[in-house]
Amino acid sequence: MKTKIIDLLSKKDSFHQNKLEKKLSKIHDLDLSNSKISNAALKTLTLLLINNTTINTIDLRNNDINDFGTHSILKLLASNASITL
Repeated sequence: MKTKIIDLLSKKDSFHQNKLEKKLSKIHDLDLSNSKISNAALKTLTLLLINNTTINTIDLRNNDINDFGTHSILKLLASNASITL
């Protein structure tokens, strides 16, 4: 499942974004550790999760996330109190 989510994050068209949003609506704990997620993909993910009420935790350990990615995560956490890292 992790690979499918990462693949969908790399696609920018609305079809794949809708597919990803549906997948994320069925997950409670999202493990993206060690997935080499890019900052751009992380920004896409955080935008999709702002209104998500099913995901409780996100594991982003061991990824190359810089200040840009950290800023996206902080915005998500400020907007969606149901998610923890």
